[in-house]
Order: sequence, then structure tokens, then C-alpha cells
Amino acid sequence: MDKAVVFNAVLDSFRARLADHEKAAGAAREGASGDEVSQEGKYDTRATESSYLARGHAMQYEAMLEDLRTLESYRIPHYDADEEIGTGALVEVKNGRSLTTYFVLPVGGGTEAMVGGAGIIVINARSPIAKELKGKQAGSSFQVPGQKTKGKIQSVS
Repeated sequence: MDKAVVFNAVLDSFRARLADHEKAAGAAREGASGDEVSQEGKYDTRATESSYLARGHAMQYEAMLEDLRTLESYRIPHYDADEEIGTGALVEVKNGRSLTTYFVLPVGGGTEAMVGGAGIIVINARSPIAKELKGKQAGSSFQVPGQKTKGKIQSVS
């Protein structure tokens, strides 16, 4: 699988998620300043709650925007098939009958992308699964402590 193609698909997926968050932040901001949230009594907290929601959406949007900038400036390292897993590795894992492809990146954990019918899941380099995969090679088995996530590493690129 061509990592550059996968990385571009991840960027497209991340940008789509960012656009969704931007819309949600705009709707929350609009809702916080609309007439329908004006205080109708001493104990009416709709305006306060709406402003908290708007602030939360804005903060999440800003964090995602910063992550996008990080990804856009990230240079994907090349991994040989026998190298140990680290940040930038594309890792195929077999878990029972299923094959899962993880892309270990500095940010963007949880982002999913489709490439040639195959699903790719971005895992943050600081996540428990990435920490468990780090330093392992194709052919190694792993299990994330305290979780059901386990498998055998099929390939690293």
C-alpha cells in the first residue's frame, strides 16, 4: 500500500472532520447569541449553558486546526519491512480473522480513511496501542495491557 496515498486520504478525512466541527462551532455560537436563549428568570441557565457549549466547540475546532497544521507539515518516514515500528509506520495487524491497518501518526488519532476498499485507522503515537506496537517488528504479537486489543503484526511500511 502506498503510504503517500494513505496519508493523503487521512488528510482528506481529517479535513472533512474539521469542517464538521467548524459547522458545529458556528451553530453553537449562533445558538449562544440568539433570542431563544435570553434569560427568562433568575434560575434560567440556558444562555450560560449555550455559551459553554459554544466555547467547547470553538476550543475543539482550534485544537483540530492545530493538529491539521501538524499533519500537513509532517514528513512521512520510510520503513523497511524488517524495521521496528515507530511514528510514521503503516502497520497491518491480524486479529483473529480480521486484518486492521493502523497508521501511527503524531496527532489525529481516531481518524479513519478508506484506500482501495481498505480501512485505515490513525492511532496517536502516544496512545496505548501505539506504545505497545513501538519497537516491535512484523511477525511479533502484542496485547495492549488492560484491553482486549491484541494481534499479530503482519507488515510494517
